[in-house]
Amino acid sequence: MLKNIQIAFLALLVVVGVYGVEAQTRCGVLPPLEKAAPESPSVAELDAKIKALSQRLKLEPKNQTLFYERGRLYAKTGVFDEAIRDFTQTIEINPAHFMAYLERGNVYSELKDSNAAILDFSKVIEISPMYEGGYNNRGIAYSDKRDYDAAIVDLNKAIEIDPKYALGYYNRGVHYSKAKDYDAAMRDLNKSIEFDSGYAAAFRVRSRLLWERKQYPGAIMDATKAIELKQDDPKGYVSRATACTSSGNHNGAIRDANRALELNSKYADAFIVRGLIYLDKKDFDAAIRDQTKALELDPQSAAAYTNRGLAWRQKRNYDTALLDSMRAVELAPEDGDVYFNRGLVYLDRKDYGFAIQDFDKAIELNPKDVNARKMRDRAQKEAL
Repeated sequence: MLKNIQIAFLALLVVVGVYGVEAQTRCGVLPPLEKAAPESPSVAELDAKIKALSQRLKLEPKNQTLFYERGRLYAKTGVFDEAIRDFTQTIEINPAHFMAYLERGNVYSELKDSNAAILDFSKVIEISPMYEGGYNNRGIAYSDKRDYDAAIVDLNKAIEIDPKYALGYYNRGVHYSKAKDYDAAMRDLNKSIEFDSGYAAAFRVRSRLLWERKQYPGAIMDATKAIELKQDDPKGYVSRATACTSSGNHNGAIRDANRALELNSKYADAFIVRGLIYLDKKDFDAAIRDQTKALELDPQSAAAYTNRGLAWRQKRNYDTALLDSMRAVELAPEDGDVYFNRGLVYLDRKDYGFAIQDFDKAIELNPKDVNARKMRDRAQKEAL
């Protein structure tokens, strides 16, 4: 349960230049579902394995391997309390079982308890200091709690131990992406793909980086590669839908978003992206419906609140737009975009003082935000 979350960049740019039109035609091209990779074991199958291990534990109550394996199954089914108990029992029987610490740390990460996760990953490192996975996972936990300096030290160490560690490059690339250091992120994702050309997640995240750079054909091609590698993963379709929307292919983008929802009807990000497609098509009611559905599935999604606020703003319902944008700021106070979007609503309402404050905050968090500077200038002029 290691937590996951290139061909040279110059070569990629050449490919994008030659095959831009071909990339466009891939939007919404869907592989038949029957060709998707085999499904993971069902919940019923996992439950049956858990019951079998429980029966064996009645006969062997000190068997560390049985506790460890049952804990992993509980973690897979999302029964985290039982998983923690089993990993703890494994550790009590064998305090040197570093993989039990690793798995328990992963569960704590899933539960957003970064401090507990860091303690467990530190124990992994203490017991097995040359195991790159301990540094990798602790680096992610530090990143989750926004301790980016500590995160990069650990992620660097993981790669130092294994210079061909594709997962390590991937996670460090994601870390750099969070920090908006897109050049460093691209280098690491290129390395990840160089060492593991079948790493679908690396292609998917690199697609996102290309999208950030407005290199939409390349973004579409990378997302398509992620889909080819993992046809039953809705994340690949969502990535391609995002890039296709920005390239103007709304119909293909909607087909991709719909396929993602066929694969997982409770995938909030698919509703968020489809809602953005509708927003781009100026179908504001459909956009609001999809963002609202995303919030039903993930009430802590700052992106869904932001996007729904944008749709309400387009409908000139500024009071409701302000409520959504305020909630987005509460959920993501270190994201400059949420302040920028709330500033726009304040500007629409002619609340110039609040608008200027929000644009100032957006610039503070992202000094390269040219749009925030432009809108701040406008607000200052209109306030005179």
